[in-house]
Amino acid sequence: MSMLITTNIQTINPNDVLSEEQIGKFSKDKQDAIKRLEQQKIDEKNALYAAIPKNLSGDQLKQKQEEINNKLKEKNPDPPLSIKKELGKSGSIVAEHKNKLAFIFIGDVKKAEETSKYKVNAPKISLVVGGGLETTTDPKTGKDIVLDPREDKLVGMSAQLHIVSLSDIDVKGILPVNFLNNRSAVRTEADVLDLSAREVVIIRSLGTPYNSNGARVLTPGGVHIISGQSTDSKNIKEPEPMVLGKGLADTLLEMMNQISQVNSTLLEVAQDILKLKIALLAHVHPPSTAPSPDLIAQVAPTIATKSILNITNCYSNLINFEVLKTNKMLPLSPEKFLSAYNRVN
Repeated sequence: MSMLITTNIQTINPNDVLSEEQIGKFSKDKQDAIKRLEQQKIDEKNALYAAIPKNLSGDQLKQKQEEINNKLKEKNPDPPLSIKKELGKSGSIVAEHKNKLAFIFIGDVKKAEETSKYKVNAPKISLVVGGGLETTTDPKTGKDIVLDPREDKLVGMSAQLHIVSLSDIDVKGILPVNFLNNRSAVRTEADVLDLSAREVVIIRSLGTPYNSNGARVLTPGGVHIISGQSTDSKNIKEPEPMVLGKGLADTLLEMMNQISQVNSTLLEVAQDILKLKIALLAHVHPPSTAPSPDLIAQVAPTIATKSILNITNCYSNLINFEVLKTNKMLPLSPEKFLSAYNRVN
């Protein structure tokens, strides 16, 4: 069992125990293999400590332990991953780091060379950089791993970029199909993907009727922004459609106008009820010359507590709706939710 430690970004000694975060990017099998390697390092250190004579003084014991630690630190790390050299007639590594994992490959895709019954024009370009935590032993077979640069997705690399003419893209849970097979693609993987432009960044799905192979495009186009990944034990949340801001703003504005109309109708009804109550207070039936005491007792208290309050609330709602439009819905609104720079279609 061997493992490569070559990072020059973080100080990680080949004999230090790696954290769960450092091995978290690997599959479960590889994590188990790395943990076994870490345990071997601990066992080796404990064995060297156990071999220290028991009759040493405190200072002598401390000096002996320091010698062991220095010996472990000076231990040379394993060589970089072996890279497959038999890369077909047209494949070659055009540049390679002299003692770390980093290379540029130009050749044919592995899929076309090994599975196609016919001659396929399938070139690719790969740029790969290792991060220093790659395991060099296959945890299932125990054999040394040989990296095949013709693959368009390499496990455990720090960063990789593949420009591929024939690739199978996993779109499970995103499109109605699980894979887009035999597509040209630009595939990347890194801790952070930073795309910058001095003027405009455009992510465009052209929606052309035919793809690069001349095949009819049957899958729906579009731009899909997905956070997370599907695994055997857990699927990502089903993606939902993006909202078109102008369409949403128009819909909200129309709803606000409709609510304002309903509010105006309620205001008119409340005013009519108030007028009716005032009229009832003064209404008499001959031969009586005074309003009914029972009617006054029922109507008078509700004029201030209900009728006038309802009218006031209706006026407040009308004012609040206009303030909301001013603050949120207009192009120059201080709290507008429509971006002045970013758009989707």
